[in-house]
Amino acid sequence: MNDTVEDKAEDLREETAEAAPEVAEHDRLAEIEAELAEAKAAVMYAQAETQNVRRRFEKEAQDAKTYAAT
Repeated sequence: MNDTVEDKAEDLREETAEAAPEVAEHDRLAEIEAELAEAKAAVMYAQAETQNVRRRFEKEAQDAKTYAAT
């Protein structure tokens, strides 16, 4: 009976050892995907901020032309 338990334990260790790189790879992939999502959000924020600054500048320039003393 000990042989059977030891054999099962050895089989389980082998399966775990084989799966370990896959788990580590999956964890790394999830980490990279999270970083990518954060980077995309940062880019979208920067683009929106740039667009807002451009619109503010255009409005201020138009207001300056409209209300300029001539």
